[in-house]
Amino acid sequence: MKRSFIVISLFVSTVFSMPTYAKKATDCDNLAGVWTNSSGRIFTIEKADVKTGELSGFYQLPASIDATKYVAKGWVNSSNAVTFAVRWQGWTSISSWIGMCNKVNGKPQLDFIWHQVRMNKSPANERLSTGSITFFPK
Repeated sequence: MKRSFIVISLFVSTVFSMPTYAKKATDCDNLAGVWTNSSGRIFTIEKADVKTGELSGFYQLPASIDATKYVAKGWVNSSNAVTFAVRWQGWTSISSWIGMCNKVNGKPQLDFIWHQVRMNKSPANERLSTGSITFFPK
């Protein structure tokens, strides 16, 4: 009886302490969840704490390019400003995004400007690139 109670207690505490990874992003006040864009990129925000400013999650390219989940680390504030960076292991590059969460026609979206440094590019003037990207709740 005592052994069964311990096993059940461990199971319950494990299940309720596990993080939710596939949570749907809901709005600009709750950024945690899965965001995607029209080209198949996925930005999963696991933590967006406006009190500490910490933002963490993963960034994925379309599976046809690279199915790896790359660690994304950044910052967020209570005004819906968001920034994060990704180190592309094995690609000799780093990317950063800075932007905000907006509501367009009542629906949330993350609008970013991004910058990338690719050290394996030649000539040197092709090592820097920039652009813009928008993500929507998946």
